[in-house]
Amino acid sequence: MIIINVHCDVNPTRREEFMDFAEDLVNKSRQDTGNLFYSYFEDALVPNHFLIVEHWQDQKAVDAHNQTPHLQTFLKTANTYLTHDFDIQVSHTDN
Repeated sequence: MIIINVHCDVNPTRREEFMDFAEDLVNKSRQDTGNLFYSYFEDALVPNHFLIVEHWQDQKAVDAHNQTPHLQTFLKTANTYLTHDFDIQVSHTDN
């Protein structure tokens, strides 16, 4: 399994718009082949810090997801909502 965490610091004036944007990404990504889990969360202690969490069956599923229109839109548009570039962390498990 591949786990991807995307840390996003959102401009407070665009918070609600980002949440709608992220919700659309999550709903579409959950339908992608090989997706095991996909959601986003706001940090309870750090306002406007969001974490997108993805679990994928394998690298093939990640590669296919990376080519989808909804992820490409996210990658091209996300910075308009953020205070700086997002941070992506990837880990692999045997499960």
